[in-house]
Amino acid sequence: MPSKATQTPRLLIGAALLFWGAMTDHALLGLLACLFIEGANWIRLRWDFQSAAYSLAWRICILLIFVSGFLIWLDGERHTALSRVLLWMPLLLLPLQFTQSYGLNDSMPLGVFALFQKQRNARHLRDGFGAATRTFHFGNAYFVVILFAAGLGVNAQQVSFVLGFILLAGCFIFFRIKERPYLLISLLLAAAGLGFAGQQGMRKLYQWATGYGSEAGFSTDSNTKRTSIGSLGKIKQSPEMLWRLRVTEGFKAPRLLQLASYNRYLGPIWKNQIPAEILANYSQSDEQFLSLSTRNSSTGEPIFFLREKMSAEELAARLPSFQLRGAIRAEDPLPLPGDAASISGFDLDDLEANPLGSVRVFPKRAIIDGAVRWGDSLPSQGRPWLPEDCEIPTIEAETIARVSAELGLAQLPSANAKAARIAAWFASDFTYTRHLSIFQNYQTKPSALSLFLSTQRRGHCEYFATAATLLLRSAGVPARYSVGYAVMELDPTRKQYIIRGSHAHAWCRYWDEGKNNWIDFDPTPPDWFAKETSNKQSR
Repeated sequence: MPSKATQTPRLLIGAALLFWGAMTDHALLGLLACLFIEGANWIRLRWDFQSAAYSLAWRICILLIFVSGFLIWLDGERHTALSRVLLWMPLLLLPLQFTQSYGLNDSMPLGVFALFQKQRNARHLRDGFGAATRTFHFGNAYFVVILFAAGLGVNAQQVSFVLGFILLAGCFIFFRIKERPYLLISLLLAAAGLGFAGQQGMRKLYQWATGYGSEAGFSTDSNTKRTSIGSLGKIKQSPEMLWRLRVTEGFKAPRLLQLASYNRYLGPIWKNQIPAEILANYSQSDEQFLSLSTRNSSTGEPIFFLREKMSAEELAARLPSFQLRGAIRAEDPLPLPGDAASISGFDLDDLEANPLGSVRVFPKRAIIDGAVRWGDSLPSQGRPWLPEDCEIPTIEAETIARVSAELGLAQLPSANAKAARIAAWFASDFTYTRHLSIFQNYQTKPSALSLFLSTQRRGHCEYFATAATLLLRSAGVPARYSVGYAVMELDPTRKQYIIRGSHAHAWCRYWDEGKNNWIDFDPTPPDWFAKETSNKQSR
């Protein structure tokens, strides 16, 4: 039987549960759990729990943990399942703490957790001794778990987390060594250091569990794009050269080259949501791609055109054009302007496009080189789909509606005017950075995007593009999220633009009813270009 000194101080677990509720924005659940556990101090009802009861409570906890993880995994949050399960551990371990708080015994046998205690008992029996029965007070371990879980909460980045951690840890230590003040002060300082280090460590754990922080550009999956929204750390991008772009004399270079476009946001993931009547035309393909139509040029080379029907006059029209050369694998998307008209000269087996404008190639060689004509006045992606291109997730709806009303977007006369208002607001009130500081799990209010729009107001292009897409939708403008590359580095010796992994960018496209076309809209504050150029030159 443990002495009183090994027990958790009275009311401290309840205080820790309230702290957990405050840090995770689940104050009501924290309060209910606090009353449930600390009610044992005022309720005389007790049970004489034995090893079998403790083992049953532990199995129930294990079952709850596995079921919770499985449900999170089914919900599509596979990358954040670990951090979300850890966040809920104070509630998932309540059955075991119940047996400690409402049992007649002040401790439970270590054999509840089976393996090591059973091995120890077997060794004692072999040596002719009686079975060793070690006990411990579960409340101490439970208290540590609560503090750890609180560090994963939405508010754990605030100073209040470190202060609360020091206060609770200090109380825990005080009741054990209150007669040795110098040791107490030393341990409190250590607790402060551990609070800060633990907070950083839990961020690293979250990044490891979700795979953030790896050096990469944008994925080539045209159906799903995972963003860095809600993650921590610095966005890392490869400086590797991917493409060379040479503009035809007399024309200018495109500002943005699109790899893929998406229209459904399930933070932090963008996906395709294609209407059933559109998909019916793609029944021959399992991946929602169809081969582009071709027409032979005067030299016999095939010209792939992006729109379903183009006349000979349209193919012969003088449009801006450029030569594109780079390495590519089969089924990778080709970086193209959103208003690309036709493609020719590439040595390909086939070229396919999906309904959202992503064009993938089947090259005959690892290096391809060809011509792209762009600036077409007619939409290659067709008209918007409703309601798909105007959908706003429920968790974001309140914040998006509030910001949209504050900006007066609904009263502006055109889609262009609404986009301009959003761009001006971002440029004046927000900061571009690749050092991400908003740590938030999806489905937890306020969401990471809501924090970005309301309080943090600093982030990467994925934040700006996502926010702009949803704000335009709230004002009745169909919009989509796009990823690709910004054309930003000119090689003056060769008079060519260089496209690198570090030029990966996100923006949005909105439907302009007056022009009957999709318009590229880059809402990221314009100084991002100078910052990225400066970063590149300093490396």
